[in-house]
Amino acid sequence: DLMNSNNEITLKVEVFSKPKENGMFKIEPNLNKPTFFLCDKEMNEHNFIKAGISDEVELSTFDEINSGNCEMFLDGKKMPFEKYHTFTEEGIYTIKYILTRKITSCKKMFLKCDHILSIDLTKFNTEDVTDMSLMFILCSNLENINFGDFKTSKVTNMEGMFECCKNLKTINLSSFDTSKVENMNSMFAVCCSLQELNLSNFSTEKVKDMNTLFGGLIGLKSPDLSSFSSENLEIMNYMFQNCFNLKKIKFSEKFQPNKIKYMYEAFSNCDNLEIIECSEDLYDVFVEKETEIYNLEKVKFISIDGPKPELTE
Repeated sequence: DLMNSNNEITLKVEVFSKPKENGMFKIEPNLNKPTFFLCDKEMNEHNFIKAGISDEVELSTFDEINSGNCEMFLDGKKMPFEKYHTFTEEGIYTIKYILTRKITSCKKMFLKCDHILSIDLTKFNTEDVTDMSLMFILCSNLENINFGDFKTSKVTNMEGMFECCKNLKTINLSSFDTSKVENMNSMFAVCCSLQELNLSNFSTEKVKDMNTLFGGLIGLKSPDLSSFSSENLEIMNYMFQNCFNLKKIKFSEKFQPNKIKYMYEAFSNCDNLEIIECSEDLYDVFVEKETEIYNLEKVKFISIDGPKPELTE
């Protein structure tokens, strides 16, 4: 029974027929009548080609889903499945998709869905998903995501997952298992309404790339990264760039310079940063590399290293 299946996605969308101003974004109408596109209009009309590869087509997740494996309901009424739907009048609607099969990728799933206000993923089966990169990127109107018991234990890529979701004020990440994730590049970049992130359950032992991880989070004040490990980390360029209201960063003893090669401008434009808690070795590398930490007038270093052992004969 599809209605009782545990593989559903429910969206609350606002559709309109005239251009709509939304801060620095201008959402253009898709057609003369109000229309909702499951992902970006261009994504639906044209195949994206990977840069430098002329014959490889890169599709969004929903390009793989069709009427044969998905049912669609509009305000509770069953509709023919479509990648986009044209409405008779503007307004706020609830769209539910019931998938008849599990998927392995959520890449670009809601790319640039400007019309989505909220997403309910509490019944979405992601236990086999390995790629969540760019999943919500450029959802500029998105205010709330209900993850519930969201499965991420097989995911290796979370690059740009929430990038440019400028209206998201909170993200409940308590269900996230990041133990296999290798790429967190720009994961929360330019989520300018976020004021705090609870990352206490994040495992980063396998992460190689944290480039711009928190870049542009102008509301972020005191991230606790005490669960973060840098065991395999190589890149942390621009990690906190343009975090204008950042006051304190707490690293753990597991966050060491080890394999880190690149940390260019990791703290650029963090002019209000006052405290960095980390190991002495890590702080020394911050000073040596071009992290811009030497330009921050207010910053003080607090060592988390234990007392050094006394030298003996």
